[in-house]
Amino acid sequence: MLRYNDAWDDARVLTFDFETSGTKPEYALQPWRVAQGKAWVTSLVYSTTVAGERVVEGGLFPSVEMMRSMLQKALDEDLTIVGWNVAFDIAWLIAAGLEDLVMRCNFLDAMLLWRHAEIEPEYEMTAPRRKSYSLKTFVKEYMPGHAGYEDDVDFHDTGMEARAKLHAYNERDVEFTLVGAQHWWNSLQVTQRRAAMIEARAIPLAARANLQGLPVDMLAARELDAKLENDATLEGTKLAFMGVDTSVLRSPIKLGRLLFDDWKLPVLKENTSKITGNTSRSTDKEVLHELAFLDPRAQIISAYREAENNRVKFARTPIASAEYNEDGRVHPSAMIFGTYSGRLTYASKQRAKGPGKRPGTEKLVDLPTGFAIHQEKRGALFRGVLIPPPGYGLMEFDAAGQEFRWMAVASGDEAMLQLCQPGEDPHSYMGSRIVSVDYHWMIANQETDKDAENGRKLGKVANLCVAGGTMILTDRGPCSIEHVRPDDLVWDGVEFVQHSGVSFSGVRDVITYQGLTATPDHRVWSMGGWRRLDEAQRFSWPIERACSSRSAVRIVDGLVRRTFREIGGTLCARAMRLWGGTRGQPAVHGDGTFSTMQGMCCSDAPSARREADYRNGNRQTAPEARQRDVSEMHQPERSVVPQLRRPWDRVSVWLSNRGSDVHQTTPAPRDIPGARYRPARQRWSLRAWKLALGYTQGEPRQQTTARTYDIVNCGLRTRFAANGLIVHNSLQYRTSAGKLRSVARVQYNIPMELPEARRIHTIYQRTYPRVPKYWEEQIRLTKRTHYVETFAGRRVKVDGDWSGNFGWSMGSTAINYRIQGTGADQKYLALAVIKPYLTQIGAYFAWDLHDGIYLFVPLDKMQRAAIDIKYLLDNLPYKRAWGYTPPIPMPWDAKMGGSWGDLKKVHIE
Repeated sequence: MLRYNDAWDDARVLTFDFETSGTKPEYALQPWRVAQGKAWVTSLVYSTTVAGERVVEGGLFPSVEMMRSMLQKALDEDLTIVGWNVAFDIAWLIAAGLEDLVMRCNFLDAMLLWRHAEIEPEYEMTAPRRKSYSLKTFVKEYMPGHAGYEDDVDFHDTGMEARAKLHAYNERDVEFTLVGAQHWWNSLQVTQRRAAMIEARAIPLAARANLQGLPVDMLAARELDAKLENDATLEGTKLAFMGVDTSVLRSPIKLGRLLFDDWKLPVLKENTSKITGNTSRSTDKEVLHELAFLDPRAQIISAYREAENNRVKFARTPIASAEYNEDGRVHPSAMIFGTYSGRLTYASKQRAKGPGKRPGTEKLVDLPTGFAIHQEKRGALFRGVLIPPPGYGLMEFDAAGQEFRWMAVASGDEAMLQLCQPGEDPHSYMGSRIVSVDYHWMIANQETDKDAENGRKLGKVANLCVAGGTMILTDRGPCSIEHVRPDDLVWDGVEFVQHSGVSFSGVRDVITYQGLTATPDHRVWSMGGWRRLDEAQRFSWPIERACSSRSAVRIVDGLVRRTFREIGGTLCARAMRLWGGTRGQPAVHGDGTFSTMQGMCCSDAPSARREADYRNGNRQTAPEARQRDVSEMHQPERSVVPQLRRPWDRVSVWLSNRGSDVHQTTPAPRDIPGARYRPARQRWSLRAWKLALGYTQGEPRQQTTARTYDIVNCGLRTRFAANGLIVHNSLQYRTSAGKLRSVARVQYNIPMELPEARRIHTIYQRTYPRVPKYWEEQIRLTKRTHYVETFAGRRVKVDGDWSGNFGWSMGSTAINYRIQGTGADQKYLALAVIKPYLTQIGAYFAWDLHDGIYLFVPLDKMQRAAIDIKYLLDNLPYKRAWGYTPPIPMPWDAKMGGSWGDLKKVHIE
């Protein structure tokens, strides 16, 4: 048998492949049709290597005995059985009645080895469909001389010549599978091979689940269909009274016109096409849910679409699928390593060729073999549609707080680690801090007291925005917020700090105060604390400047590096030239002293490329200055100062072509012709190259709307300089307060408002201080190694332009993959461990969802199985399997019931 720490050895493997057909061409991909007599195996080829020579066996229309002989050979000679997309072939072996042998054999999937070696993160997807890992794609990319070997092969022709050609094609499939398996095996690190082989133990379980399918309670499905149809009809009637044709709701473009053009509702989110780059106004579920709080008409649209979508996905589709499959079951296809993080996912349809509009033409159609089980709603009415087969019950084993526990391990946060100990409940702990009740009371009453239940739900669920055009002070000069790059460092009033990019937050109501345009609830630093912007405006409180007085500036290779000496008073600038005095530090580059004269030109944003940059927090100076421009800068709309000359002790300004000298002791700016700002407390930082943003008596107070943006993760102080003022940034933890509110509202139906979400967000930050440090460290490590690795050794490449469009996504992958990928590894290890026990008691794997594994278990074995399986899962052999032992317990919870909708928790002492 092949072992993960060995080099590839052809003598230790048996490579095989099936070709299949049926009474209809699409039945060739539906192994459950074997029992109906509508599908069969047309060709089998398997090969081994003996004394260096490749031995090929098999034949057309193989008998069950031929298949059994192949499996028995692998067992007798301790060979690893290798295939390409091997779960498909295993399902046909089980359909032939060879499950007992299949479950004893060791399999390896060459296709999955390729995914382990070259899996793409989701952010790299620029094509409308994911990269294909098919055998034909492998041959085309890595063996181009053999590309197209499948041409002229008819998989369903019954003629002898066509059958011979099919069998020869089958032999080449096996040959290329062996080449691919060897290639990818040798390209993997030992830890990656180990993760792949543990994962492979789960393939027979998934193959059996695909074959057996999931029984549908047709009565429950039709009751759900009737209820949802009634709900949709009721909401549709309301829309008809408003003059809205429900057909408009089927088109996102038409719906967008109705919401944003006709009804003038705010645009909350935009989508950007990965293919064309065009943006469109989003009308997705989350947007409609938020608009429902602003306009009751949007609430009706949201309710109608929700009822219609749920009816199609979770009632009508299961019914149609069970009828199409002709066995009363849905067959969602389990795909091992279905996401880049390694998680198991499901295909709800089968794509096949069907008749076109004209005779003799074909088109691709989707066959309803399954349904979107991974999107199933939480309610019992929805989940009651799936039931166990006769004589079986359903059991769920859920990895308790899986991602929380792996985050605790990864971050080393003491509070998180303590909450992972026996008897502790992190969700209740966080919930108790949110609602200010005793933690132990919440644990004791969460199943009987509604307040405790809701508090724990808040713990489980545990954005501030500025307008476009706002100038953000970065290490390469002032920059409009929408042009801030992920590799820019932003000024937080004390130092330059890293951040994680800019996100568009919708078209929102905004106000303008002291030159800052932002949402009314955006927090600014004023009067010694964080205040809402509308509160500061109402009481005329000054907002803290981003730069302290009398600090120095250093210009290196065209980049402003340190804060310029501030000037008492307020200045409005159109075009400025700066002459460095003898006490100033001249610009410096590799060959000597650069001229102290620094020029400026006007633009909407700093230049896209810069000579000097910050890398991993280290200041570096370019070897030579490219030109004499300091940097390009965004200009204010008004201009009263045509030129600025700066000695170190004073400045000279020309206001509306009238000259005035302004010293540090100059009286209030109202004495300067044309200025309407309050006195010297309002300072303007030359560092920001922007208006002195003191309160202007003439500023409008009415609200307007504007495109708004967030800067994500702005250092430990969670703040940045916007138009020279200190403003707050709440996105410390990758999931913002706004996102927290959205999850609470949309997924958990908790009517959370943004202030409450921010308060919860802040509590989370204070409770687990090591988490943001872990994120910073993980991003730095990923930038250095160009990959992320789970605790089990699974890897994903993260290599690209961190300052480009994918910079934020790359950072998220660096942070999340270690946690989510380890969760996937844990699930595969769990399936590998319980597989022998399931075989022993006659139980089998049904499906996988989120943190849970679902099993069909004989009714007379359920009580004992709950104890035995929980023991196996609570004591997974992490050290032996991964070479790593988690420092905290990793427990699993058990539930059982007669359907998915009535599962009840099993209390095991």
